[in-house]
Amino acid sequence: MDIVFTALFIASAVGIWYFIKKSPSKGKRNLSIVVLIVSALGVSLFSEDDPEENLATASSTQETSEVESTQSSETNEESTKESEEEPTKKTQESSKIVEETSESVEESSESDEPEEENDVPREYQSALNKAKTYVDRMNMSEQGLYDQLTSEAGEQFPEDAAQYAIKNVEADYNENALRKAKNYQDTMDMSVDAIYDQLVSESGESFTPEQAQYAVDNLSE
Repeated sequence: MDIVFTALFIASAVGIWYFIKKSPSKGKRNLSIVVLIVSALGVSLFSEDDPEENLATASSTQETSEVESTQSSETNEESTKESEEEPTKKTQESSKIVEETSESVEESSESDEPEEENDVPREYQSALNKAKTYVDRMNMSEQGLYDQLTSEAGEQFPEDAAQYAIKNVEADYNENALRKAKNYQDTMDMSVDAIYDQLVSESGESFTPEQAQYAVDNLSE
């Protein structure tokens, strides 16, 4: 309502000026003066009521703001507390996982750890090293390798050391027989039957019949 009286006050003030300066009219001027006085009283009246309403509104707004501020402060404190606790919790969990992983790796390493060479007699290891050399460079059969390791004209290892070497050496005797067969075929022009006999002969290569057969079956025509 105070807006209406304010508008009337301004309009009457303009009317007084207009009817004095622009279009002199005593009657209209007096009417404008009356409206000015009435609107002034109205504005004054509503202005007296407004402070109480404004004060109540301001008080309510302040209380609401205080409540919201308190709630926001409590929320921020809880969030800060959770934020501080969460990294600590995650760090503890990560440390636990790392410890468990380390223990698992250590256990796995212990279980998978190969037998130390110190537990193998020196002569056994020497026999194994010789066996690797013969297998790789001379394509020997298993029996031929054993004979070479134990022969008095060969390496003269004890039988148990030779057996250890035969058991632990990595060899594909089928492929060894095939390489021997190809060598006989290329350098000596031997027949397939002669190559087979040479491969299985005790005075020859001492391969098994199965290994010798694999070799001749895979010779090139």
